[in-house]
Amino acid sequence: MADFVAVLKKTIDAQADKSPELRQRVYAKARATIEQKLVTANASQAVAVRQRNILEDAIAEVEAFYAPPAAAAAPDPVNDALEDFLQEANQGVIATRAHHDDDDDAAFSAAPAAERHDHVSEPDEDASFSADRSGDWKIDRAKEKAQARRSEYIERSAVKEKRSYKGLIAGLVALLVLGGAGYGVWANKDKIQELASSLGRNDAPSTPASGDAGTTTPPPAENHATDQQTTPPPEHQAQPPAGEQKLTQRLMPDGSETDEGPASGAPGLGEGKSTAASTPSGSQATPGEQPPASQQAVAVGQQALLYEERGGTESGSVEKGNVVWSVIQESPGDGQPEEPAVRGTVTMPTSNLQLKMTIRKNTDQSIPASHLIEMVFTVPDGFTGGVIDNVQRITFKDTEQAAGNPLIAVPSKIADNFFIIWLNDARTAQDTNLSLMRRLQWIDIPVSYRNGRRALISLEKGVPGEKAFTDVLGGN
Repeated sequence: MADFVAVLKKTIDAQADKSPELRQRVYAKARATIEQKLVTANASQAVAVRQRNILEDAIAEVEAFYAPPAAAAAPDPVNDALEDFLQEANQGVIATRAHHDDDDDAAFSAAPAAERHDHVSEPDEDASFSADRSGDWKIDRAKEKAQARRSEYIERSAVKEKRSYKGLIAGLVALLVLGGAGYGVWANKDKIQELASSLGRNDAPSTPASGDAGTTTPPPAENHATDQQTTPPPEHQAQPPAGEQKLTQRLMPDGSETDEGPASGAPGLGEGKSTAASTPSGSQATPGEQPPASQQAVAVGQQALLYEERGGTESGSVEKGNVVWSVIQESPGDGQPEEPAVRGTVTMPTSNLQLKMTIRKNTDQSIPASHLIEMVFTVPDGFTGGVIDNVQRITFKDTEQAAGNPLIAVPSKIADNFFIIWLNDARTAQDTNLSLMRRLQWIDIPVSYRNGRRALISLEKGVPGEKAFTDVLGGN
């Protein structure tokens, strides 16, 4: 006879749905087919019983294959390995049973029905039945051993997976903690830098002068400057007139002010315009020698930052400087009266880059611009970028980290390091530009160097800048 196990598996595998209901229908059809063949062959009762037992054993084995115990709910790779083991364990027994079935099939098909009935004797049928039951007993023993090994393998796999999950979960938790800490440091890097700077300023030694509350004591190497700052008021009155004096106070990156004494040579960029308007009378000149009110600068320097992008072998950098805001009186052209303008003087002490920015109204009716912003850069010899080659726009923003809004304007290059920004004179554009310049506290100026490297200058208005912009541009 044919190998019932192989035939049943092949029939079930050919179906898309291998549900228990489908398998029962296949088993029922197989039983009906065997009964029909036994009746057609006019087999004896013993042969019929033996064939029915073989079929039932095959059905039980196939059902066990397709319906494993509930405890065997393990991953697919484990099931595949155990099924391979079962097939190898049962291969020898199935081959023996298939040999007996083929012999019986050949005997049934080779002789007529009467001869087949006469040829089979009762002792032979009993012997075949006993051999088949012995083979079935071997199959049951192999299945029991395979089931025991399968259960043991599943238990070991479950323990290993449970242990490995503990390590994986611990690693994920540690990774999340480190990632969260790193993100927190990155998100608050500016606050951390400000805290470190404030700690450095608190540790710096300073001695307030008895007669000048706005002057910080310079470093010990500049003793002559200290003597000048602490001299009583009568000696200050004996100094040269204010018209011949060159004020040389310098604003340091941390906002303090130092005095290196009289400067030699021609005045530098913005020299003489960084004195504090609130300086007590002990350090002021005589009333008859005071400069006009339009030449006095706003008190304290504000924060300025220079961001340079990474390019080639150079790495990205951030340099801290300061900007001093003031209101100046300047003539817009020959023969025209002076008008107030906002002056911002930027100094970067490390790179020695300087910027003088002037914001004023446009009085030339031939130019379609409401205001002009002039920017004159000064770069040292051997500046890595060569010169300031381009100014893209000017953006005002509320905080240093904000994206900001650009002014509605057209930038133009007059020469290397010299640029003018023409603000649009349309009514809606004027309203937008004036609102941005009056309200927002930070200014971004993206520039590019001659060598193609880009940079960003970020300026803080602060209280002095706010006052200067309000005095020149009016209130909100």
